[in-house]
Amino acid sequence: MKWTDADGEILADVAAKVGLDPYKVKSENPHKFSGKTANLLKMGAAEFYPEANARWRSEVSSISAGTVAECRSGEPLSQRAMQDLWDHDPAFVREVLPKPEEQFQADLKALEKGAAEKRLKNMLLKTGGDERQAKRLIEAEDAANAQHKQQRAGALR
Repeated sequence: MKWTDADGEILADVAAKVGLDPYKVKSENPHKFSGKTANLLKMGAAEFYPEANARWRSEVSSISAGTVAECRSGEPLSQRAMQDLWDHDPAFVREVLPKPEEQFQADLKALEKGAAEKRLKNMLLKTGGDERQAKRLIEAEDAANAQHKQQRAGALR
């Protein structure tokens, strides 16, 4: 594998994220080195750029014979084999990582759930802890907002 400018950019970002001065880090595969700096870069790459990390690691070591045997067996992979693939196979990492759109939708759903919980909590404070009353007020607000939105849409036509 040839070290590319993109690899150097990723490594500079990793260095900055783990608190190292990117200008003091060699633009080379950190898996070829040992020591504190190399270990920090390896850990940072594994966390922030797992696909690049797998590619870099595969340059200096390979998947174990046990993992190869498990992959060929057709049986479900053990945790150990999946970790070995995660560490050495960029294609496996790409397959396992959530796609940006999937991640966006999951994040959006989590934010909406959090907002709804916070809204209920605030309404509970207004109603003195009466959950039924709080939920009725939220429903009434939602209905009023929907009606207002519908009126605005009609006025824009």
